[in-house]
Parts: sequence; structure tokens; C-alpha cells
Amino acid sequence: MLMDEILQGESATVEFKEQLPEKSSKYMKTVVAFANGRGGRIYFGVRDVDHAVVGVAPGNLFRTMDAITTAIADSCEPTIFPDVSAMNIEGKQVIVVDIQAGRQRPYYLKSQGMMHGVYVRVSGTTRPADRNYIEELMLEDSHRYYDQLPADYEITASDIENLCNSLYKTAVENADRKSSSVDIRRINANTLLSWGVLAERSGKLVPTNAFSLLTGHYNLPCKVQCGVFRGSSRALLVGRQEFQGPIQKQVQDVYEYVLTKCGLRTEIRGLYRYDSYEFPKESLREAIVNAVVHRSYLEHSDITVFLYDDRLEITSPGGLLQTVTIERIKEGYSKVRNRALTDAFIYMNLIDQYGSGIPRILEEFRQEGLVEPQFVDMGADFRVIFKRRHIFDTNDTDDANTDTKGETINDTNATEDSIDEKICEIMQQDNEVTVNRLAERLHTSRSTVLRSIKRLKNNGLVQRIGDNRNGKWQVVNVKY
Repeated sequence: MLMDEILQGESATVEFKEQLPEKSSKYMKTVVAFANGRGGRIYFGVRDVDHAVVGVAPGNLFRTMDAITTAIADSCEPTIFPDVSAMNIEGKQVIVVDIQAGRQRPYYLKSQGMMHGVYVRVSGTTRPADRNYIEELMLEDSHRYYDQLPADYEITASDIENLCNSLYKTAVENADRKSSSVDIRRINANTLLSWGVLAERSGKLVPTNAFSLLTGHYNLPCKVQCGVFRGSSRALLVGRQEFQGPIQKQVQDVYEYVLTKCGLRTEIRGLYRYDSYEFPKESLREAIVNAVVHRSYLEHSDITVFLYDDRLEITSPGGLLQTVTIERIKEGYSKVRNRALTDAFIYMNLIDQYGSGIPRILEEFRQEGLVEPQFVDMGADFRVIFKRRHIFDTNDTDDANTDTKGETINDTNATEDSIDEKICEIMQQDNEVTVNRLAERLHTSRSTVLRSIKRLKNNGLVQRIGDNRNGKWQVVNVKY
């Protein structure tokens, strides 16, 4: 078993040292990094370059093992107690130092102090931790959450009421989207207080970081950067957009933006039209929700959503938390980074239940015969990769009547009735379709679509439920 681990090389939990260094500082940073992470193992007597077992220099083996134990206990704060053992591997003596994941993080080198002596493991390297990472370690081990910490500004009773109404509206809209019959309850300041969206200080309600994120108050990093690239690298940017505001609104805006940039196949089966996107729509929404809710808001970088010719990448700041691994999240394991936001998103019907998102994504991709998504823990970031399914042949797009992307409407030849009819049909299939998406589907101008919608409204055939950003279409009188 140990030999199998050696052959796999250095990783987030494995480090090789060819010989025992004269100065313990050569390996002490890795000891601290393992304790701050998921634990790990250091092999003394294994060469890093080719993973060859060379063994440690002959001498008093047990005295050397005692010296390692003492050096670790004396050099680290809080105290780390390693499990040091000797193994005979391929006829050579190898010293194995096991470090357990710590429960009193952050651990640091006494000689450097907490501000400079905290180290973390990223893939197969040991790196100094920055101030934000140190703060997150302290919060996690004290069972506190950054989104529940008080923010430095004042709010009024009207601000609280407005947020409650906004969250309720979003909850109702998402219940409708899921055809849920659940009765959505109204919430109030006490609800927000129980979630940690509000805090109480000296008998007064104050906003927390979660309140800022849910209302779009710009004292925190909370933007999503979207980009479309030609090819499989970032060499040629062909489109970009930035989304700000309340994070629940960002989820919907980014979701709609990605759909407008993806391929769409329309099939007619009998009397009904069926639209098929490159990715399962609910999986796409789930991945965006996860990026927004589970990112580290201590980090000052933005979420990025990049669409390449061959894949979609959604990257969120903050790697996986302690005890969380790729294998475990695929099985439904979850550890909350932002408790207040998680409760709010569950209420808004944007999250079903803890740990269900990733297994549901995997299942939807399996059902549609798509390549399984990739999940990558990058240490400081977490990335989800969807392989693109090109569902239309771009060589067919010159055909004026049977474009596989959708129906082509020529502004100069099409009658008003034909445009109105097509728009009603699309709205019946997708009541969240945007004006831009309608224009793309019909291969016509945005102004033509807006004129058609105005006619349909005036004739009592279509109405808008909700506002322009978050509302839905309802075909109320089917004429066509």
C-alpha cells in the first residue's frame, strides 16, 4: 500500500525527502501545511524526481525518529504530535512521518509567528498562507461563518422589510419554475436573525455580510465575470459581461447569459416543440448556485464563467474545506462555508437540500449521455468543467428556412402574424426566455421582437408576470 502511494508521486497529502535534512526547517513548513489541511505523510528516504526508494543514511534509526518527533513538537504552535515510524520498503529503511489534520488551526512555525508562519498545501507544493486564508482557518475551526459576521454600516426597518419581500418573491418564482406546490411562508426580521443575515448588537439589529450580499451592498467582492473565447484557450476573447447586484439575481443573470451563448436544438414531436441545450438547464443553474453560495468571500477575486469552444468552466474563489474531497462531494457529502447564505438560498428554492447538488448534476449528465463533469480542487479555487455538446451543425446555418438553431424570420418578408405566432410558441415552451434569446431564435432584430411583444400584450395574448429582469411570460389567450 505504501509503495502504491510512493509510485503516485507527491500530492496534496504526500511529500518526499531523499535524506533527513540537517536543519528541521527544511521539512517543518510541510508539517504545518499538512496540519492546516487534510493531513499528510512525509517519506524520508524517497527521491522526488523518480520516486525511487533510496533509504535513509545508516545510523541510529530510533534516535533519528525521536529527534524528528521532538523537533516537530518544539517548532510548531499549537503543538503537533506526529506518528513517526520506520518501514522496510524494497529492502531499505524509510522513515514515515504521519501528520493528522489539526483541530486547532491555524498551525504555524513559532519562529515566524502566526502572520508569517502559516503554510498550506496546494497540489504537491507547500506555500505561505495569506491573511484571508488564515482568517478562514480560524473561523472554520471555531465553527463560525464569515457571512454571519456583522457588517460596518447601518440599516433601517424598511431595508429589512425590502429584503424579506425580495427573498419571498424569488422563492415564489422558483417554486413556480419547479412546479412546486409548497406553500411559501412569509419571513421577517426574526427569520433573518435566525439565519445570521442579521445580528443583534446592544439590542439593535445590524446587517451581516450575508445581508450585504443578498442586497448588493458593495462592501464585499461579489461579482461574476463571464467571457466567451474562440478556441480552447484565452487567446481570443469574443465576448464578455460582468454581473453585479444581489447574488441571487446574479445567479439568474449568469444562467440566462450562458444559455444565450450555447447551442440550442429545436425538435417538433407531434404538436409539441422541444428545446435541447448543450447542458442540462438545471445542472447549469446548480453549478452557478454552488459557485455563488460556497465561494470564499474573504478572497477578493471574482467568480469566473468562461465558455470555450469545447467546454464551460465555472471557477469560484476558495478551495474545498477540510474533510471535503472530490470523491466525497460526488457521493453527496457537503460542508457549509456560508451558513446564512445557504439558509437563504434554501428558502428561495435555489437549493433543495444539503449535498444533493453534485450527485444531481452527475445523474442528469448520465441520463443525457453526456461526458461526466470534472470537479477540480485548485487549492485557492474550485472549478467545475462541463464538456460542450455541439448539437447543431454550423454548416447548415445558411439555409434560410430550416436552420437547425431555430426558425429564421426575415424582417422584410415575414408577416406580423407569423412572428407573433412563433414568439407565442417559444414562450409556451420556455416562459423565462429573454428578448435577446427570442431574437436569436428567430434570427431577427431585437426591435422586431419588442414590437411583436407589444402587439401581443395589446391584444391580450401575452402578459408579463413580474419585472423585466426576474419575471416570466404567460400566454393567456392562445390564438395561434
